[in-house]
Amino acid sequence: MPLEQRQLHIGDVMIMKAKMKLSHFGIAFGQAVFSHNHQNAGALSVHPAIYAGRGRVIEATSGGLRERQADGRWNVFRYRERPVARRAMSMAISKLNHRTRDNDFGKYAHAKAVASLFHSSSLGDNSLQRLTGPEAGSRKYFCSEFVIQCYFEAAGGGVGNAPIRAGRVTSPKDMHARINRDTRWTHVGFYEE
Repeated sequence: MPLEQRQLHIGDVMIMKAKMKLSHFGIAFGQAVFSHNHQNAGALSVHPAIYAGRGRVIEATSGGLRERQADGRWNVFRYRERPVARRAMSMAISKLNHRTRDNDFGKYAHAKAVASLFHSSSLGDNSLQRLTGPEAGSRKYFCSEFVIQCYFEAAGGGVGNAPIRAGRVTSPKDMHARINRDTRWTHVGFYEE
């Protein structure tokens, strides 16, 4: 179902569908060839972000954390616990503000982004350690990791509380498939600007 901007909620997870860009082609191709998740869900999903309101998203891109206009075609997913979604947005804003104070914080994690095409971590003890241990304050993010981290922190941590049941090394396609299967999330439609 097509959505209008007024139907989007702060904290919605928006997953961009591939455009005719070389980088998007590379991500979609890598996910199709190397993906551990051979389901069709999210086959063209190339970039998740968190909706910030006013037609804008907060995201991790090759230029680092930023807020921008939500141009493109997006699948929109809504978490059933609205307070957690609002806190996830607050976490995203906090990380973005940290980036404005510390230019080394929030840079793009290129190696993890590439690794996500070949391997996806499940949410278990090792992933939990990475989300809550010394790596939790990671200074670098890639797109899926940024969204997963914000939601994980917003829910208070712990495997049982994790709104997105995935580890930090998760491709956009796998993240899309996991959210799509999780009854705590609703696919509310598509947004295009």
